[in-house]
Amino acid sequence: GHTVLAVGRRLAPLEQTAAACHAPAHAQAARAVPCSADVSSLEGRQKIASALPDGVTVKFLVQNAAVGVPGGIGSVREEDFQAALSANVVGPLFLTQLLLPRMGQGSRILHIGTGLAHGPAAQTGAISYSVSKAAFHRLYEQLKVELAPHKICVGSARPGVVATEGMLEHVRLAREAQLPHVQWFDGLLERKEDVPVARVAAFLEFLLVKTESGEFGEKEWHVNDQTHWGRWE
Repeated sequence: GHTVLAVGRRLAPLEQTAAACHAPAHAQAARAVPCSADVSSLEGRQKIASALPDGVTVKFLVQNAAVGVPGGIGSVREEDFQAALSANVVGPLFLTQLLLPRMGQGSRILHIGTGLAHGPAAQTGAISYSVSKAAFHRLYEQLKVELAPHKICVGSARPGVVATEGMLEHVRLAREAQLPHVQWFDGLLERKEDVPVARVAAFLEFLLVKTESGEFGEKEWHVNDQTHWGRWE
């Protein structure tokens, strides 16, 4: 398997992930190396780059960092909006720039997107998250064009609603703010329509290692699009 540099702000969950990868049941899986860093800061991005061994080529870069405190036009705070832009747009852009010298022909960058970025309708109370993720989606499109001459493929994937700690914290804050989309989340979770983590992992592995270079970045892939299920389920 691959060696994965697992990056996040909190070290303890990263160490748990690394331990799970090293367990006998996953002996053939990827080896995970934890790296506690904040991608929204220059110091954090430099720490990520420094954690890579000398001479190693970055084959896959998954851009998954995302924050966004819920709030509408009457309550959104400038510091929360700036934090969302820093984590969701500025960080991924300049981490890519920093790691480009470590990438080669055939390397792949995968952006983890959301329907809120360019869906048919905006969502009340999601200004920080949706606006910053819309910029993140445009960054995917921009990088796809700019890195094509270098034979570096850039793709985007929507994993659906996953009941992560971050998502559940978002629902809690939205409930406190009495935002209407809480009812949608409650109904989805009650019907058990959230996407299991293991299913998302299988979907993203398929995109990163089993798709052809031409198809990887030709569209934004969605986990619920049944046309590709037979290739990875």
